[in-house]
Amino acid sequence: MFRFALHALIVLILTLLTQIGGIAYLVALAASHAWGLRRFLAKLTIFLLCYAGATFAASLAAPIFGRIPLSCVADAADRLVLRSPIYCLLNRNYVTPELRDLAKALAVHMDKEFPGTVTVALDANFPFVNGFPLLPHLTHADGKKLDFAYYYKDVDGAFLNGATRSPIGYFAFEKPAPGDELACEGRNDWLTTRGDRAAPPSPAPNRRRSPICRCRL
Repeated sequence: MFRFALHALIVLILTLLTQIGGIAYLVALAASHAWGLRRFLAKLTIFLLCYAGATFAASLAAPIFGRIPLSCVADAADRLVLRSPIYCLLNRNYVTPELRDLAKALAVHMDKEFPGTVTVALDANFPFVNGFPLLPHLTHADGKKLDFAYYYKDVDGAFLNGATRSPIGYFAFEKPAPGDELACEGRNDWLTTRGDRAAPPSPAPNRRRSPICRCRL
């Protein structure tokens, strides 16, 4: 009973994090059982192979359902980049073709206004099923949502192209500018994902400012 509950929990977590990871785990579990595998490393290898295959298959099948992946592989000429390969590894990089074109147009516009600027994208959507939640977001469930990171400058005012305050672009917040709406004013939450740091970089001037810029259709 404990083993069944453990497997069920793993399937749930993988599904919530990656959408297809739970299915890959079940396939790997069945294959390991059929082949009589007992060693943890062998089982892990089978799961990773199944997950890699499922991820590749998802990239091929998603366009049938109206979504396409944003690439995590960028070269020097790309103006729109994903902050981390983790978004592709977790299948959180899918958008509708219209949103992909809109995001690229935004990146091109920023590059024209501020030559050399790289626009950094973060969480998008899962490859399949409208309404499937992409936690912790409440709205990334239809292929039409994409988060963007701030554009930053250092303490001396020099532009930090493509930089973010955290390795994945989240969990490090900025204080609102004078006159900004204070949506959380008066709240004293004891549980938060905030990550304050000493002498942080500041959002660059003359560029769009919001805690996380969101692109939606």
